[in-house]
Amino acid sequence: MKYPETRKCDHVDTYFGKKIPDPYRWLEDDNAIETLQWVDEQNALTNSFLESVPYRAKIRARLETIYDYPKYSPPCEKAGYFFFTKNNGLQNQFVHYIQKGLDGSPEVLLDPNAMSADGTVQIREWEVSKDARFMAYSLVESGSDWQEIRIMDIRTRALLPDRLKWVKFSTIAWRGDGFYYSRYDAQPDSGVALSEKNENHRVFYHTLHTDQDSDELIFEDSAHPQRFHMPSITEDERFLLLYILDSSIGKKGNAVYIRDLGNNEAVFRPLFSEFDDFFWVIDSNDDILTIHTSKNAPNGRVLCVDTNNFDEHSWQEIIPERSEPIESITAAGKKLFLAYLKDVTHRISVYDAEGHFENDIALPALGTAEGFVGEKTSSVVFYTFESFTSPPMNYKYDIASCTSELFQSSSVDFEPDNFSIEQVFYASADGTKIPMFIICKKGVQRDGHNPTLLYSYGGFGSILNPKFDPLKVAWMEQGGIYAVANLRGRW
Repeated sequence: MKYPETRKCDHVDTYFGKKIPDPYRWLEDDNAIETLQWVDEQNALTNSFLESVPYRAKIRARLETIYDYPKYSPPCEKAGYFFFTKNNGLQNQFVHYIQKGLDGSPEVLLDPNAMSADGTVQIREWEVSKDARFMAYSLVESGSDWQEIRIMDIRTRALLPDRLKWVKFSTIAWRGDGFYYSRYDAQPDSGVALSEKNENHRVFYHTLHTDQDSDELIFEDSAHPQRFHMPSITEDERFLLLYILDSSIGKKGNAVYIRDLGNNEAVFRPLFSEFDDFFWVIDSNDDILTIHTSKNAPNGRVLCVDTNNFDEHSWQEIIPERSEPIESITAAGKKLFLAYLKDVTHRISVYDAEGHFENDIALPALGTAEGFVGEKTSSVVFYTFESFTSPPMNYKYDIASCTSELFQSSSVDFEPDNFSIEQVFYASADGTKIPMFIICKKGVQRDGHNPTLLYSYGGFGSILNPKFDPLKVAWMEQGGIYAVANLRGRW
């Protein structure tokens, strides 16, 4: 193969007095004609090789077949309606559905696949108002971080004329006849505005049926232009919370500010002002907030904090830290659902609102369970379970009886009983035992003579939970071995 020539230039950067050549700096300009031509030539070379592979069509057909299965998100309830997303199998984007009650028929609420010819328009964030009357959602095109928020009248399926632009890294927090969101200032149409550095992430309140120019400024911090501000609100719509992130200071935690809207508090108060640890409000009861934090507990613990007294000495620990880290906590039906990690697989424990343990939820196997979202009045919650050889299935958990039953299933064209999953442990540099999953077709010898795909990732504290990946199944069907080394994530 003859690779296209890649021109070198004389660009040199100086860092701390040291000159660093960067002969390919010209490729950083992704809109330059020369760069676009270089990409086309590279793609042409790649495609010429792939098209010559005699068994490529057969592999592609198998991948499409095994990937073509329905995929669901766990439903969430608002005012007697259940909302969820579904992909029939090979759709580019998930479709949003609404269902009245548990026995109702699902109806299409919003289909992003119909918004563009190539299927690249995506719904990034979406939230339904407390009364289930409106749905606000953000649209992105071609994988951009920039979003535009639009609003649907759920009863009529009609779109409101409201258009909120220059939105990025934002949540949507409903209250009353509008919602809180974050955005940057409008940028001049210079052709590179969408790729320039963004500063001054501000929070606004948008009232329905009004123009964006009239949105109320809720918070800004011009002294720290690199910070991100994410609004949230408690279920009773009393407390407005502001989660603040600052990646420029090299810390992994967040700050939390609070406003008591029920008492018409005009300004935010710092609830947690340092960035050394994370804090996440998971529930509220009158003046008390229930909080998940890593403060003095790397594996996580649960606190109750009085909004009238933020002093650390007044915090009440209701669920202490244990040897297994807490990956997530949700509140629903006046219960707390804690997802613990035991050797990278989930264990789900249920506590009451005061932090008393009630029961564990038995999962189908070792794998990943996500969901458990609801309101205080919810009698059921939903969760998705999956593993390396089990596609995502939605289960309904009855809070009163502490029982689960299958709610939505997916049928995939493969035989899970033909595969074996083994979890082994290997020693890290400091002697710590690190788990690793090895998955392959039964009968395949792990003797060094079969092709093996070893995958790992350890950035930003992320872990690799067991997930179903039909592309890996197709690899293993051909005799390949798939191994996942669960590195200890670092910030």
